[in-house]
Amino acid sequence: MSRMITLPKIAASMVFSIAALFSVTVFYPASAGATDVTVEVAYAPYVAGLIPALDTIERQRETSFRKYRDDLGFNRLQTRRRLAKSLIDHVKWANESLIKDAASYGVTPLIKAMVRENLEKSGLGDKGGTVHVQIDRLRVANHSIARISGHSSYITGSMRYTDASGRDVATGEFSANLVVDYTVDYSYNGPDYAFADTDISRRVGPTVAYFIKKGMGKLFPGNKFAGPILVTF
Repeated sequence: MSRMITLPKIAASMVFSIAALFSVTVFYPASAGATDVTVEVAYAPYVAGLIPALDTIERQRETSFRKYRDDLGFNRLQTRRRLAKSLIDHVKWANESLIKDAASYGVTPLIKAMVRENLEKSGLGDKGGTVHVQIDRLRVANHSIARISGHSSYITGSMRYTDASGRDVATGEFSANLVVDYTVDYSYNGPDYAFADTDISRRVGPTVAYFIKKGMGKLFPGNKFAGPILVTF
């Protein structure tokens, strides 16, 4: 059973900032996805400056979630979620299926893993070339980092695909305002990326997943790609 919600869209004037004129590329080791397509991720300077702190918080919460199914650690208000741990351990959770080691979890590895797995599952993994991901603005409603917290969750940026010869094949600049499905299936195994329902407002995963889904659709139209789904428990 699922239902869909759309978070409020930001004003058009906020879609692209002057920071988009510049970018900072962050390199991480190769991650999940059996594909010969290279994935490069770049951030506008303001976003790049937040990535180290964001990765630290996300890694702590991911480690806690894998242990307790509660990303805030010991919290009496969340005890009911830990009591439900045995019920939901059959869910194929996106973060741990894409990045096996919680110590390696971060925004850039998550983006790369999602792009690679989407290509592989869509039969596009042998295309070669490079997918370039550019993030200019990032907001997650009620995130503990105040500078990315906002009234809604969204990413603005662009994605571009270049073939093996370096020729631009497809490109798109866009704003992805988070849209998600919900499920109460405690054995959910895809095809979309499963996150806990609380992640909609305090984790980057769902927003990143929707941005990637929307961008991949622009680069490779006619193919289906995975997006976020929230498991309610």
